[in-house]
Amino acid sequence: MAQPFDGARLELTSDAVPIAERIREFGAYSVSENGTLAYATGESTRRQLRWYDRQGKVTGAAWTPGQTSELNLSRDGSRVAVVNSTNARDIWILEFARDVSNRLTNGPGLNFCPVWSPDGNRIVYSSAERGGLRMVVKPASSAGKEELLRKSDSDEMLANDWSRDSRFLLFQEYDLARGKSHLWFLPMDGDRKPTLYLHSEFNENSG
Repeated sequence: MAQPFDGARLELTSDAVPIAERIREFGAYSVSENGTLAYATGESTRRQLRWYDRQGKVTGAAWTPGQTSELNLSRDGSRVAVVNSTNARDIWILEFARDVSNRLTNGPGLNFCPVWSPDGNRIVYSSAERGGLRMVVKPASSAGKEELLRKSDSDEMLANDWSRDSRFLLFQEYDLARGKSHLWFLPMDGDRKPTLYLHSEFNENSG
């Protein structure tokens, strides 16, 4: 959309009108000083997973193109967990050697932010449903039920990383009262009572 604007009075002077359609998300456009609009169209979330060497050369592709994001490689590099939003926002596992993909989650909520266990046998992820967020763990083989780790009324609760000895999960959670995000440790056995790690007047995330 474009809308006339008076820079001296800082006022809009007329109604907005459409000037281009099917613009990609995340602001895929720019306007030159002479008024020429350059923009990208189409579905920006349709992506192709590719392998690159250390010089930046493409060495191969993986899986079929789709609306994939949030990829996370297993620690041995044999599999990747991705969020696939082609039909529903679910997590899929792709095994490179056999070129086989398996669906880890199957709705009804939105599933995101997969994190592998050090041995590659389990995956922690977040699930948004009515009534808040859940952080759960499930066998990477999809052959078992998910296990609830934590529930929250917050609009942000994401696993960041799993300690190498498998004992602790580092996660971030938004504090509704303070309006900030902080980092927590969650024991993966015992009573699983989380411990606050970083808590200040700033946002702490992506640990």
